[in-house]
Amino acid sequence: MDLWKKQGHHKNGVMLPFNWNGSFDLELPYKSDGEILLAILRALRAERAQNIRYTDNQVKFNGGFFRWVSKSNRLNMISSGTITFQRNNERMVRVQYYLSFWELFLLITVWVGGDF
Repeated sequence: MDLWKKQGHHKNGVMLPFNWNGSFDLELPYKSDGEILLAILRALRAERAQNIRYTDNQVKFNGGFFRWVSKSNRLNMISSGTITFQRNNERMVRVQYYLSFWELFLLITVWVGGDF
């Protein structure tokens, strides 16, 4: 899977316009949709995501720099995101994601703007 060919990416790997979306198929031992949803929620809570909202097969969340977390937090660069999953068959799950990086854009703009 070549993530750089997904919508939202320029061919040289520069994120334009500060979002990234795509999808992939995941083979799992049988898990119910509720178990998959719970695993996603646990992972987001472990990274201290904020404003987590969910339905049966979709999770929306906020991350970003403006949270009290360590520098190594996996969601620091991600302002917000949506994860949707759909079962293809008993063992295959299709995962779609949308990630927004607007806080990163804001920080870079302020940082570069301060050098002039």
